[in-house]
Amino acid sequence: MSQGDDGAPQLDLPKRAAAVWRSVIMKISRSVILAIAVSVLGLMAIGLGLTAFGGGCQAAHEKARHGVLAMDVFAQDAIVDLLLFEETPRGKELRHVRSRDGATTWSAPSTINRRGRGIVDHRRGMDPQIAAAGDTVVVLWTTPGTSAWGAGPLATAVSRDGGRTWTLGPNPADDTSNDGHSFLELAADETGAFQAFWLDSRNGAQGLRTAFSRDAGQTWSANASIDSRTCECCWNKAVAFSPGSSAVLYRDRSPRDMALAATTDGGRTWTRRATVGDFGWAIEACPHVGGGLARTRVGTAERLHAVVWTGKAGREGLHRLASRDDGRTWSKPARLGTARAKHGDIAGSAAHLAAVWDDVRAGQQVIRAATSDDEGASWHSPIQLSDSNRTATHPLVIWSDGRFVAFWTDAARDSPAAWRAVRIPAAEAH
Repeated sequence: MSQGDDGAPQLDLPKRAAAVWRSVIMKISRSVILAIAVSVLGLMAIGLGLTAFGGGCQAAHEKARHGVLAMDVFAQDAIVDLLLFEETPRGKELRHVRSRDGATTWSAPSTINRRGRGIVDHRRGMDPQIAAAGDTVVVLWTTPGTSAWGAGPLATAVSRDGGRTWTLGPNPADDTSNDGHSFLELAADETGAFQAFWLDSRNGAQGLRTAFSRDAGQTWSANASIDSRTCECCWNKAVAFSPGSSAVLYRDRSPRDMALAATTDGGRTWTRRATVGDFGWAIEACPHVGGGLARTRVGTAERLHAVVWTGKAGREGLHRLASRDDGRTWSKPARLGTARAKHGDIAGSAAHLAAVWDDVRAGQQVIRAATSDDEGASWHSPIQLSDSNRTATHPLVIWSDGRFVAFWTDAARDSPAAWRAVRIPAAEAH
């Protein structure tokens, strides 16, 4: 033992041992530097609401309080079907309510009997799905399985009496895998055909898959891969153009911009038509934010309308776009809300459009809405829909019985999360 220049004791090591010791110290130093770098990148990702790979997609979704954990809504003119995933005194349940007067009054809730089929912890942004054709209502959810985050196969339930009674349906996915099938979407067209969409990694990478049912959910078609390499955990949004033609909006992989794919043969084959908002956002993380998609028709002219979110530096926030050629080309992105606007949706009827999103006002997350009377050529000033004393998130919007209705979930401190349905004021909608 000897002393260094600073008086601290030092070991008298042979030269070879000293060299080994220096090598160990250098490796430890590099590991520490790498760990610090990963931590900094992780904090940056958290700041944008992202999940860096290796951290887990579902873990990044905000853990909801008791009450309404997730929801979805589907409208057929005045008939509105609402699906709720709730934490009740009896446990977690899927429940359905129906309105026949444009979301003014609602039926008593009916619990969907899953007959032993489990359900994962769906959250906002990873919601179970509902669609309807007349009194036939189909519900889609994810059951527990072997993925790293506990997700597994899909499950369905079908009602043929408007939601009063339910029977279990088949799994739309044909890969027989017990691995995760998540970030679901369910649509129905005017002929009564149902189309299911989801993400799974059957080919070794997360991709967007689909299946259709032409017999009210009794059977599902062979699966089609719309895009075999997508973002890992963002929701998808679909609309039907006409019988046999539909489109789906999803987040692509490289770059992480939104993309649109379409089918004209009833869902058997799909073509990627365009990037929707060509921001060129290159990042190795998942933002957990999908988009909104709507179709309008004035005379014989159809348009597609989308709201998309990006974390691209200098372009952060929510943007609206429109297409006159079935999604092949799109207008330039136009911002909605502030740079903190997120979780958008859009609906339309004839020349009328409504967009909804959550934004931060005076330190509180609230729901905002804007409307247009001329197919998006001009927009009314945004208005706030939610209570400033409650934290509101993930709005949805529908056109029902001649008006727009916005849905969202919100909660106050230490209180259960609840669902809300609010008509967008007529002066703003027309």
